[in-house]
Amino acid sequence: MKQQNKFKETEIGKIPEGWEIKRIGEVCHLVKDQYKPKSSENLPYIGLEHIQQGTLKLNSIGNSSDTISNKFRFKKGQILFGKLRPYFRKVYRPSFDGVCSTDIFVIDSEKGTANSFLFYFFANPKIIEEASRPAEGTRMPRASWNYLSNLNEQFPRETEQKAIAKILSDLDSKIELNQEMNQTLEAIAQAFFKYWFVDFEFPNEKGKPYKSEGGKMIDSELGEIPVGWHMAAMIDYFDFIKGVEPGHKQYNTENRGKRFFRVGNLTGKRNDQIYVDIPSSVYCSKSDVLMSFDGTVGIIRIGLEGVYSSGIQKIKPKGPLFEQFFTYLLVKSNIVQKQIESFIGNETTIKHVGKHIPDIKFVLPNEKNQEMIFRFNTNLQPIFNKILENLDEIGTLINIRDSLLPKLMSGQIRVPVEERT
Repeated sequence: MKQQNKFKETEIGKIPEGWEIKRIGEVCHLVKDQYKPKSSENLPYIGLEHIQQGTLKLNSIGNSSDTISNKFRFKKGQILFGKLRPYFRKVYRPSFDGVCSTDIFVIDSEKGTANSFLFYFFANPKIIEEASRPAEGTRMPRASWNYLSNLNEQFPRETEQKAIAKILSDLDSKIELNQEMNQTLEAIAQAFFKYWFVDFEFPNEKGKPYKSEGGKMIDSELGEIPVGWHMAAMIDYFDFIKGVEPGHKQYNTENRGKRFFRVGNLTGKRNDQIYVDIPSSVYCSKSDVLMSFDGTVGIIRIGLEGVYSSGIQKIKPKGPLFEQFFTYLLVKSNIVQKQIESFIGNETTIKHVGKHIPDIKFVLPNEKNQEMIFRFNTNLQPIFNKILENLDEIGTLINIRDSLLPKLMSGQIRVPVEERT
């Protein structure tokens, strides 16, 4: 890439030389291929709840058999644009065919326009702002395709469109690769944790799996456990530190103070960049373990840095026995998650789950065998470090992508292509 300063005057202002002014409706169109759900048919389903806010990624995929009202079909490579509250920037380009909510625009290109470029065009904050400006409705505003399609915007030739899209998609591919690597690393660590502390196949004195080699077991509240192990209350070994509610007057979007996280940031349903100006001891670093106790209960996250809401609690080891990654694997294990699920089932409102923190138990070896926890922590630390390193790189790549995107779309930064005149 290199900086180009050649612009020409037009009725919408200066645009790069070689680019043209076109109505959005000239380069793409809406696809309204109606679909009626069938209980016998299982197709990938995307609703607004499945598209992460601002990240251009999915947090999950639904199933068409679980829906009842009419939907839209979409094809691989088309653009999905959340029209309900468009300022949430819920934009996604699927790599598969499926169906989606009617609160999502399905957009396809006209000849001479690349869908890969259109995806980033509609993800551009300028277009998000335009889509939000005339949004119809007050409480649940919706973008107007009639308004959007009649906007005049600048467009490069198709060859340059594809070159722009490649730069941005290469960044997204690297982001996705890091995310997949972290999923693999975490799966390895969770399997290792389960083998030692759930299946009790930790190495015995001869270095062989304890339970399989006939290690003695006794009954407990959570099933059979090794002789010499005991039930322990998590609250005796970990601090649960509840978050705060700073109030809207202390919010800002100008990166002043510390970033503020809600439960939606843990689940991936939101990625808003809210900051608070308050000094607070309720602060989490990227290595801290966070758990949601409101809304969607029992979601566990690491890798977030800032101030967290009252629906979240930070879980910190009280002593040197446990490291953060051990804590993370413990609270994500079935041992803890099943207890949390039972608390939810016993409450009339999930907001009461937090009172059950003293009831959460886990299995702990006696002091003679606690050396194995230190050994486990030592073995797993490189995996934890790599996960945090990847999370840092993901954040950097997202910032680079979102910084480059509007500059590439405006022609402030040009991509060299052979056909440029």
